[in-house]
Amino acid sequence: MALRVLGILGALGLLLAPRTARADCPDGWFCDERPSQAPPPSAAPPNAAPPNAAPQNEGSPSEEPLEEPPAPYPPPRMVLVPPGPYYPPPPPRRRWRHYSELGMNLHLDVGVLGSGAHHDAWMGGGGFAFRFRPLPVFALDLGLELAGGTDYAGNDRVEDAFVVNALGFVNPRDRLQFYLLGGFQLGGASVRVRRQGGVAVEPFDDSYNYVGAQFGLGLEWRLTRHFALASDFELFIRGRTDQSRAVDPEYVDPSTHLATNTSGGGLWRLGATVYF
Repeated sequence: MALRVLGILGALGLLLAPRTARADCPDGWFCDERPSQAPPPSAAPPNAAPPNAAPQNEGSPSEEPLEEPPAPYPPPRMVLVPPGPYYPPPPPRRRWRHYSELGMNLHLDVGVLGSGAHHDAWMGGGGFAFRFRPLPVFALDLGLELAGGTDYAGNDRVEDAFVVNALGFVNPRDRLQFYLLGGFQLGGASVRVRRQGGVAVEPFDDSYNYVGAQFGLGLEWRLTRHFALASDFELFIRGRTDQSRAVDPEYVDPSTHLATNTSGGGLWRLGATVYF
């Protein structure tokens, strides 16, 4: 009887031992694994969405996924180009005049006589001219010349002439301007004749009328917009137009006794022009 009781108690001990070990499982014992607090992934509800899945629009009839956003544009590339040579713009050209313009020229004259003139021959004087300059390269002078002295033959002479000159400016935009001139003249002379044909004669008074032409070149230095200095040299040739030219020639060669009423010479002028 006692043996049966011991057998029953032993069987109960074997049944209760694993449950006691589960509560406190020392090293070296076989213990059951404790269940984890969170359910395994396989135990997740079948309708639960994966954690990285994109949300779907509620109420959308279709189950198609949303379109992916477009890829961003690549950043712009910066290309460094070495700078080329720098050429500064040319300075604006200085303009001295507003065309057209009017001016007044005043000048002094020195006559240039040819070879064979009397030893004390000289001529000088002055003049003025009104200038009309409608274009930068062109001007027209209308003036009067007065001169006096001892002429080619050694006689006392006073002359006056109405002169028309056309001036062509080669470089009208510069301060120092080069010009060409040409024109015609109408004049007259009053002469106290003391020598005729190289021979001294009884003094008497005579007068001559002339028509002639001239050409030359000059320089004008434009100091300001309204003031300029000028100098030119011109050669002239002229002939008598009065009625006594046939019987009373102006020049008689003392060697050949040839007579002529044609004369010529040079004129150097120095003056200033005031522009309005």
